[in-house]
Amino acid sequence: MVIVSDKQENYLRLDPFAKSSITNLVAIPGYTLEQVVAIVSDRAKEALKEWSYTDAVIKKVCEQSKGNIVLAINILKTTALTAENANKTKIDETDIPESDCPQLELSQDERVLLKVLQEWKSLPSARLYAFYRERAKYPKEERSFRNYMRDLCARGLAKAIGDKNGRMYEIVEQGDSNSQSNG
Repeated sequence: MVIVSDKQENYLRLDPFAKSSITNLVAIPGYTLEQVVAIVSDRAKEALKEWSYTDAVIKKVCEQSKGNIVLAINILKTTALTAENANKTKIDETDIPESDCPQLELSQDERVLLKVLQEWKSLPSARLYAFYRERAKYPKEERSFRNYMRDLCARGLAKAIGDKNGRMYEIVEQGDSNSQSNG
């Protein structure tokens, strides 16, 4: 039996019979800052125009992601789009969004929401909330749902289109960061 998890606590939740079938636990360490910088730098070379960013910008983005590669790439994408929307030809550190997500771990509810969005790619807010209520073990009320979605958007994992009544949510795929951008 092989189980892959990002937390050891998931192993502890297994019933005793399942635990007895697992003879070894292998911990895979997270990426170092240098490894994250190397990976994100390679992606930036593919996705952004040459000279549109600096090594300092890449390093700050990577520090903000705390080793989460997908988050780092999404922060870089958000940063590039911010600079592009300001008609800049070069990204600077002021374009990097401030992280209001001190904890990068996703809650169970946020994971349910992302899973629904991964399946459907794009959903109206009300429909996403209905799917969430069906799938979550202990679904929260609409206010908490809106807070979860705001946090997922701030982390660059989802995006909101429209406002209030007509709002749509879309999953931000890792491959989306490959599109060419001025930065």
